[in-house]
Amino acid sequence: MKKVFISMVLRKMLIIILITSIRVQVSEAVKCTSDFCEKVHCHTVTCGPHQILRQRADACGCCDVCTALLEIGDPCISLRGPPATAQCGKYLVCMHRRCIPMYRVNHHSHQ
Repeated sequence: MKKVFISMVLRKMLIIILITSIRVQVSEAVKCTSDFCEKVHCHTVTCGPHQILRQRADACGCCDVCTALLEIGDPCISLRGPPATAQCGKYLVCMHRRCIPMYRVNHHSHQ
């Protein structure tokens, strides 16, 4: 039982290290200089029915991007780093890796 627990902890640690290293590589790959946006050609963006348009929300703040809207119960992650490709929808918030209604946030924090 103890070995299984240690194995699970090590697996989670490796996943966290992997995600962190990928985020560092992505941030190092894109160098946003002061004149970077002047050199970028942004394409016109048309979002789908379950997406929102976020102005100048790409990695360097140059181009518009579409972000998928997640529904109640959908898995979500609140991490800093590259722009999110999805976010919890209207009146929802990401808590404990799930999109939940905002009105339940106070309820969860008092338990």
